[in-house]
Amino acid sequence: MPRNVKGVSLSVLLLVIGLALGLSLNTLINIVPSTTITQTILTTQHTTITVTQTILTTQQTTVTKTLATTVINYQTTNETFAIIFRIDDIATKWLPKITKNITTTFVLEGVPLTLAIVPKGEHGAITEDTDIVPFLRVFSMNRQLVEIAQHGWNQTNRPPNGEFRGLSFEDQYNNIIKGKKMLDETFYQYNGNVTTLTVTYNVYDENTVRAAAQAGFKVFSSKLQMDWWDSFVTPPNLHNKFDKTGILYLDWNVPFFDENLKEPYPVHVTTDKCKIMLKIFGVCVILLHVQDFSNGGLDEVNERSYAALLGLIKELRKIPKTEFMTMRQYYEFRKRVSESVPST
Repeated sequence: MPRNVKGVSLSVLLLVIGLALGLSLNTLINIVPSTTITQTILTTQHTTITVTQTILTTQQTTVTKTLATTVINYQTTNETFAIIFRIDDIATKWLPKITKNITTTFVLEGVPLTLAIVPKGEHGAITEDTDIVPFLRVFSMNRQLVEIAQHGWNQTNRPPNGEFRGLSFEDQYNNIIKGKKMLDETFYQYNGNVTTLTVTYNVYDENTVRAAAQAGFKVFSSKLQMDWWDSFVTPPNLHNKFDKTGILYLDWNVPFFDENLKEPYPVHVTTDKCKIMLKIFGVCVILLHVQDFSNGGLDEVNERSYAALLGLIKELRKIPKTEFMTMRQYYEFRKRVSESVPST
């Protein structure tokens, strides 16, 4: 039986939201088969489920959407383990239907999600996107479930230095702050200031971190601190730690998608990796990309990837003393449970 929320069938609610987002009935049937509609939204003793009306007001128009909004009143302690989902490559005119579908799924599942947006992507600035921006504004009003983060500036790649490494402090700061101002101006009213920077191509240097801290970021997320995991050389120095600027290094350490096989990792593999990270660090950061859910590059949700995501969420919920959080929520959690911000 489909689960009811305040008397509203979850299957009907999902259908209404999908249609409101401009998805056809056939697309919805293909994207969300009946076996996924009945997934439990969230079951913890600290959680209540409500259905709310969210109103987005702009200078041009007022948009009203019905959303399934999960209000999470969790109480965290220093014994709490955190699981964070970070999804990269949200960008102008880049797989908008998939972006909407995956974001909606996380909201319906009651699982917080950090959305890493490229301020100025290949197809233009995020401010120019009249499709995805109104959608993200509406959903990001629920700050318990959605965090707007910054993914680099324009994804320019200068192999092997990526977008930032090797540039002067001034150049890195100017690019980072341009992106931050763009996202803050677009989403501040709905989601507050952007406080998480995720680094494109996982390449950076000391100037990148200094520039991020000076720009006002609180969380710095990449993979460089986790490179030891692949080489088994030495443990990372800063992962899940604050540096002298007060910025928290929070590297992704579990990939959702196998780039070599072009398919999601088996659910049990990803779950086991996450458990290892929780045991070592107390936090597991799972990295997704919008294109992980694409059918051959098309703006259509791949059913295998979608099923793997739902199965993963289901398995992760079984891990005791674990909370799903955004990166911003985890930063606040770490601040609360730490006596002070240590220097390194």
